Amino acid sequence: KRTACYGSCPVYELTIFSDGRVEYNGKQFVRKTGKATGTISRKQLEELVMEFTNIYYFNLPTSFERGSKHCPQSATDHPSAITSIAWQGKNHSITHYHGCRG
Repeated sequence: KRTACYGSCPVYELTIFSDGRVEYNGKQFVRKTGKATGTISRKQLEELVMEFTNIYYFNLPTSFERGSKHCPQSATDHPSAITSIAWQGKNHSITHYHGCRG
């Protein structure tokens, strides 16, 4: 998920399911607004999950937001990216404010 900023930042949500189904909802400043669906292959899904695994995603902090210890300095007016994964009984979500510095 990408959130709004004070400019023309893309705002959208993208969900990928374990069966390869993909759901997209473009909200503003995107090429396609509204809902769309598609699929990815099992191999592509496995590669995506491997990327989460390779960066130890489940061990990363849940917040890189203004005011958190992982965002010691920040600039205003930036969007956030919110990622999450639910896989093999584990769930993790991270909110990353793109104005974090330091």
